[in-house]
Amino acid sequence: GGIVVAAASSATFLATRTPHKALAPWQTAGSYEDPRLYAMSYALLAPNPHNRQPWIAELTGSDGVTLYRDRQRDLPVTDPYGRQLTIGMGCFIELMRMAAAEKGFLVEIDQMPDGEEGPVARCRFVAGKGLADPLFQHVMNRRSHKDAFAARTVEATTAKQLSDFAAIYVDGQEQQTLQAIAHDAWMAEASTPPAWQESIDLLRIGKSEINASPDGIDAGGPMLETLALLGIFTREAASDINNAGSQDAIKSTADAILSAPAMTLPITAGNSRLDQLEAGRQWMRL
Repeated sequence: GGIVVAAASSATFLATRTPHKALAPWQTAGSYEDPRLYAMSYALLAPNPHNRQPWIAELTGSDGVTLYRDRQRDLPVTDPYGRQLTIGMGCFIELMRMAAAEKGFLVEIDQMPDGEEGPVARCRFVAGKGLADPLFQHVMNRRSHKDAFAARTVEATTAKQLSDFAAIYVDGQEQQTLQAIAHDAWMAEASTPPAWQESIDLLRIGKSEINASPDGIDAGGPMLETLALLGIFTREAASDINNAGSQDAIKSTADAILSAPAMTLPITAGNSRLDQLEAGRQWMRL
């Protein structure tokens, strides 16, 4: 009897571990009348480094949005120059533009109008001039693949479609070179204790933590929740790069990189803040 009760309790525990509060923005996107709020309800779902969601938006007048980067959400070790965070801001801007166009609004965007120390962008929503972007239909189907890839070839027709948004390298020396760079970069970050620790500090372990702080790196689901409950999966254990769990996480990402059948590379003219925003906008379209 004790075993049956324990099993039933465990099953209930596992069945109720979905962090519904943290996931709510994915269900409520698009449920706002104000076109600016409508657009930003999608934009805040944009990909960004460590899921820091580093944006602050101020509504100005009846048609304006001023966008700032929240410096409290910087990544001083893994992104010391704010490059990746700026790219994430570009993803936000592009997704906001796409969503606004769906409602017939053109967004006039003035990026970095006062230099790096000012707002990231000043935006004005203009009714009746936006043309719907066919890419917007795929926004909610996005996902982040973190496992090894199947041994498949990317067809030439698919690569050609994607080449509208980035350089695509399928097989060949260039693809292998990019793969090696990505792999070596990941291993350098994973083997640098302060960088690894910055990621561990941003772990949200289990439903309660994910709901309380729906940013950072979520570590939820039945298996991880159970290991956390048993005291096996903890921040202290994860902080140890040589821990078996840490080594498994490092290896799984390395395997994903080395098994990718193609590599993509957004290309910009330089590495200015404006270029970094453009890289994010390219990445969002890709």
